[in-house]
Amino acid sequence: MSDRKSPAIFQSPDRRIPTSQELAILGLHSVAYARFNAKTSEVLGEDKLPKEGYSIHAANGQMIGWAPSLDQAHQAIRSHDLAPATVH
Repeated sequence: MSDRKSPAIFQSPDRRIPTSQELAILGLHSVAYARFNAKTSEVLGEDKLPKEGYSIHAANGQMIGWAPSLDQAHQAIRSHDLAPATVH
């Protein structure tokens, strides 16, 4: 077992692991991610959009934008003072 301590924000009296929702709230105003969508027009409900592209999501998973390429998605994320995150 490692002697390293957890960051203070995760040290609660019960020493529980933060939930996905708690982690999302922590990154909500600083992190966004792009996700490839093969059928973007179906996701957004607009027939005029290309069939492929990248949806942009806030840390909590809410879709906040769309871009035709990953580079453009990352540029859009950075232009709103957010850090692009890699999600697997």
